[in-house]
Amino acid sequence: MSVTVEILENLERKVVLSLPWSEINAETDKKLKQTQRRAKIDGFRPGKAPLKMIAQMYGASAQNDVINELVQRRFYDVAVAQELKVAGYPRFEGVEEQDDKESFKVAAILKCSPKSLSAICLHKRSKK
Repeated sequence: MSVTVEILENLERKVVLSLPWSEINAETDKKLKQTQRRAKIDGFRPGKAPLKMIAQMYGASAQNDVINELVQRRFYDVAVAQELKVAGYPRFEGVEEQDDKESFKVAAILKCSPKSLSAICLHKRSKK
């Protein structure tokens, strides 16, 4: 996994995460096996449907869930490692240049709190 942190404006940061497809596929397989145990499909006993059939029915949904979970988890790890004081919920965007076949890229645009408020000088307005 590679991470890039860019400074956009004063308090805005853009974090680009690159998740390897091997990790995404492994987590998706785990999720499909969990789904297989709970699935009730006509013609099969509960939990005994073939994994291939489960993958056809629920594969795309499972992969989306896994990607969302991994992005959230990795984003939190990056925020802690980079000591980013995130203010609010980040806005996630797909990266246009998905030319890399080995990884999935996603960008998070977030607003950070300033590191120190002691350097900021405020002046009180007087009423006229």
